[in-house]
Amino acid sequence: TVTDVGTEARAEAERLLPPLRARLQPSGAALVRLPVVGRTGQPAQGIRGADLSVLGVAVVLDARVRWRWDWAEGDPQWYADPGGRWPDTAVSHTYRTAGARSVSVTAAWRGEFTVEGLGPFAVPGGPLTQVATVAVDVREARAVLTR
Repeated sequence: TVTDVGTEARAEAERLLPPLRARLQPSGAALVRLPVVGRTGQPAQGIRGADLSVLGVAVVLDARVRWRWDWAEGDPQWYADPGGRWPDTAVSHTYRTAGARSVSVTAAWRGEFTVEGLGPFAVPGGPLTQVATVAVDVREARAVLTR
């Protein structure tokens, strides 16, 4: 049945998910009022056209992803962009106060599949999720005049 194939397609989708490798730039420490840039290390296009054999039938799997960044200031944000290295600030946050922060990112994958050309059918069970946490110490910079 479609349900049986969907259950197996979900297991295959979990296996195919690229690892979530969250990074912040600058790494380790940041400055108040300057952006911290985030990246996930995952492809923006998700998984497209993965050919599988599930329960003896041909299945094609597609999965799209969105990322929820919690910058540890009470206002998580969703992004369709995986982020990148500076100067790419598509995924970034600017802190207003100093302090140690634990930044988390959740990748939420939603998939669909076709069975021998029929469908698409939603991968059952809701989104597949991956979570990563990165520590950042936000510091205040002080200007010093010298001669």
